[in-house]
Amino acid sequence: MKTRICMLRGINVSGKNTISMAALKTMLKKAGGTDISTYIRSGNVIFNDTTTLSAEDWEERIGKDIETTFGHREIGVFLSTKEELREVLQALPFKDADTKILYFTFTKQKPGAGLTAVLEAFRKESERICISDRGIYLCCPKGYGITKLSNNLLEKKLNTRATTRNRNTLQKLIQIADNTEKLC
Repeated sequence: MKTRICMLRGINVSGKNTISMAALKTMLKKAGGTDISTYIRSGNVIFNDTTTLSAEDWEERIGKDIETTFGHREIGVFLSTKEELREVLQALPFKDADTKILYFTFTKQKPGAGLTAVLEAFRKESERICISDRGIYLCCPKGYGITKLSNNLLEKKLNTRATTRNRNTLQKLIQIADNTEKLC
């Protein structure tokens, strides 16, 4: 059995694509998840996988189940493990920054080599960016809510799906996954 961390992009935002966490848990249970926990309403779900599905197959299945169950199309589904999230945090390039202003954007496709130059045009003077194989590290001292380096802009410039989480959320997801794994 494997513990999986699912991060959904585009649910429960400004009253759009509303999904209750209880209904999401029920849907995942039917798909083969056990010991299901959620963290905040933005679509963070941790569960034990009782199937033989790969991460890619799970992502596809969850996306289709969300469309079938809730009628929401094209919800981004990003599956990870706690080990992968730990790697993301260990590689964090802005070690001197307050944890409240650090973000990581997961991308479906590896960001291209020239992306940094493209994003520099949108970066405010106080912000920092760093491109990695898994996505984009952001440091937004004035807050993520006002940066131009939003998830929507990154998806447009990368031409791929993306979802962003702050450092504290990633740490909490790892902690919940540790506890969920103990239930196996």
